[in-house]
Amino acid sequence: MRKISFFLLFCLFYISLSANENACSDKTILGYNTFLEQIKNLKISEAENSFNDEMKKALSEEQLKTVALSYFTGVILPVKSEQIKCKSQNEMVAAVGEVDLDKKRTANVILSFDKDGKIAGFFINNIQLNAESEKETPYVDEKLFIEKEFVVKSDKGDLPGILTYPAKYEGKIPAVVIVHGSGPVDMDGTVGGTKIYKDMAHFLASKGIAVLRYEKRTRAFPNQFKESFTIDSETVNDAVNAVELIKKAEGIDEKNVFVAGHSLGAYIAPRIALKSGVKGIAMISAPYTNLGDITLAQLQYIEENETLTKRDMQVFRQMKRDAEKVSYFFKKGILKANGFVFGAPKAYWEDLYKNSPLETLKKLDKPVLILNGGRDYQVPDREFELYKNNFSDKKNITFILVKDINHALVAGKEKPGRAEYAKKAHVDKETLTKLTNWIFSNSAKSLKK
Repeated sequence: MRKISFFLLFCLFYISLSANENACSDKTILGYNTFLEQIKNLKISEAENSFNDEMKKALSEEQLKTVALSYFTGVILPVKSEQIKCKSQNEMVAAVGEVDLDKKRTANVILSFDKDGKIAGFFINNIQLNAESEKETPYVDEKLFIEKEFVVKSDKGDLPGILTYPAKYEGKIPAVVIVHGSGPVDMDGTVGGTKIYKDMAHFLASKGIAVLRYEKRTRAFPNQFKESFTIDSETVNDAVNAVELIKKAEGIDEKNVFVAGHSLGAYIAPRIALKSGVKGIAMISAPYTNLGDITLAQLQYIEENETLTKRDMQVFRQMKRDAEKVSYFFKKGILKANGFVFGAPKAYWEDLYKNSPLETLKKLDKPVLILNGGRDYQVPDREFELYKNNFSDKKNITFILVKDINHALVAGKEKPGRAEYAKKAHVDKETLTKLTNWIFSNSAKSLKK
């Protein structure tokens, strides 16, 4: 089950940007609910008969039964039509439903139907507890912070967000704007069973630092990204806007606003710093290598350490082709592609190539934290060493490697892999403490508690 669910997380970025969203047909909604009812009642053979030939090869009856027993015996049906959204692409229809697995858990369940109405894909993503039953960050006293709705206003469409404050503070306090990684990320930074940005906000606020997190534009307005766009319109412009807006918020010290970028957000953070008046930037799980090469390394790691399904291998082949095109482009300056690569147009890659964040980082004299994990197979520790070796002369940069954390900043001892993300987990407290200390040490007024 874990492979199925996190295979989706791995590839959703470019599916969501290129597909056309439309209303689901009555036939699709019926097929969706019929399949879920069959696996709920363990009518596995009947459910398997709704698969096309490729799905039957990829997911056996025994595997489907395991999935059903693990997640669907308590599913609440029917899933209403307004809870299901459909996206069409290449004669395929993907029905994405917000499903109550039981009274406590919800999930996104995605069924892809081919032109004959057969199920060609079955994925589970974003399993989480309902709001009323969800426990907050366990190492944070909830009485130490408060949360307020905060809108990142833009002429391209407002983005909903949350501004988390210390429950009590005196005078003006430092603040952090969190910048998302790749894909249509929610404001909590949900990766499987971990809410990276939510944990970060609660911890930092409990220590005296305000934190703003907001929905990424590719999630809130996916239709804006069907044609040409750049990293600025996808990420940078909203981050710069958020910085300027939070400076005007109640209680915020406008001279001590920081950006904390995660993954792709870390990679692009130097550009955000250049375009905004931030005090400094924290680059967390920061890639150094171009996005083509680092994706090829991720795929190689998974192939060497996991057993792949036929569906995995099919998607990996496409991802490799895209990654090789991006890798070649960053080395030769020639993009051998028409249309989108990794869900992004030619203009997106040309912008990153011509305006390298690494070159921007060389010129930056603001405080910078580069904080990576030693168990991160997506951004392995050799990326951290590349930063350290190539920027060792920059006195404004602090380097921290936390050996036990993965890409979601979760500590562990086991060999990292996709399945680990399925577990309910929280961001490592030690990592958040290091981030907190760095912010205070670079703030004009120390409020450390």
